[in-house]
Amino acid sequence: MCIMGFMKRQKYGSVKAMAEKLGVNRVYLSAVLTGAVQPSYSLAKKLTKITGRSFFDFRPDLKNLLKEIL
Repeated sequence: MCIMGFMKRQKYGSVKAMAEKLGVNRVYLSAVLTGAVQPSYSLAKKLTKITGRSFFDFRPDLKNLLKEIL
């Protein structure tokens, strides 16, 4: 899921500023926000707190895994 458009509309600042706040590389965060890569569990938790989005918006693979298990 591409979160970049949402981030721009909500005015969270630049990707660079957010990456510094999260302690990750700007390029990596940009890839996460565009959906090119999945964030780590801990980064997904941090992004959930900052954005108010669902954890599963950042880690849909875990949602699917839980569905299979349950």
